[in-house]
Amino acid sequence: QRRALKYPVGSSHPRFPLALTTGTIGAVAGGVYGRERPGSGAPSPATDGSGIVTDIHRALALLRSGDWEAAHGIVQEDDSVLACWAHGIVHLMEGDEGNAGYWYRRAGRALPPASAARIDAELDALGAALSGAQQ
Repeated sequence: QRRALKYPVGSSHPRFPLALTTGTIGAVAGGVYGRERPGSGAPSPATDGSGIVTDIHRALALLRSGDWEAAHGIVQEDDSVLACWAHGIVHLMEGDEGNAGYWYRRAGRALPPASAARIDAELDALGAALSGAQQ
């Protein structure tokens, strides 16, 4: 059973509209939305040549477009540090501070203080980290 969102579907979030169909989730996330995996220890690095960074880039693009549900389907299948950070951003966008805090701790990062610009700042910082991971 899904819990109520801070910004319910169809409501007006300042930057991220939440209208999304389950068909879109299934197509983009491969039908994995809703299967949260328990932590399996310390996150692995995202630069092992396995294509993880590419998946996180895809998740970042989805987050930038406001599609946090589809991004969730990608990042929940990856336990790298960068994916844990992106997973935390997903839950910030969802309005679930407690869950966001868990994923930020897994990523070894502090949860950013509440502000109107924090999601944009986190997306920019994640993008910069992804650029650095590919060099």
